[in-house]
Amino acid sequence: MAVEMINGLTDKPIACQKLKAFFLNNNQLSGHLFVGYPFSYPIGSSRINKIDCVLVSPEKGLVAFNLIDKETVPPDYHAKQDEVYQVIEWNLKGIEKFKKKNKLSVDINVITFAPNVDTEMFSEEDYPLCNEQTLSATLANITLSKPELYDEISIAVRTIGKPARILREDH
Repeated sequence: MAVEMINGLTDKPIACQKLKAFFLNNNQLSGHLFVGYPFSYPIGSSRINKIDCVLVSPEKGLVAFNLIDKETVPPDYHAKQDEVYQVIEWNLKGIEKFKKKNKLSVDINVITFAPNVDTEMFSEEDYPLCNEQTLSATLANITLSKPELYDEISIAVRTIGKPARILREDH
C-alpha cells in the first residue's frame, strides 16, 4: 500500500514536506494526498480557497490538513479548521449522492499539522492539532464510515479541485 502524491503549489514547504514524508513512510495507508488543492467557495464568490493538503484514503476517508510552518500556533487555528470544513462541505453538498435529507453523508475530518510545535498544550478533541510524534495517534481515531463511497469521494475531490500546477510523484 502507498499514498500517491498529487502536488500543487504550497506556501508552507516545511510542514508539507514533513507531512508527505509521513505518508511516504507509512505502509499501512493508501490513497492520494493532494497538496495545495484549490476549492471554490461559494457560487457567486470569486474567492478560491486553497486547502493545504487533502488525503483521500480507503482507510481514513477524507482528511483535510491545515499546515503550520511556524513554531507557534495562531490563536485562530480553530477558525481556520472551521473554514476548511465549510469549504469542503459546500463543494460536496453540490453532489447529490453525498446528500441525505439535506445533510452530508460523507465525513470530513480536518487536522492542523504543526511539526514544529509541542501540540500537547493545544489538545482539543473537536480541533485536532498534531505534530510528527502525534500524527499517527490522531489518524488512528479516524475511519471511513461509509467505505462504499470511497471511489465517489476520490472522483469528487479530483473533479472539484483544479490545481494550477500538478506534479505527479508515484511512490
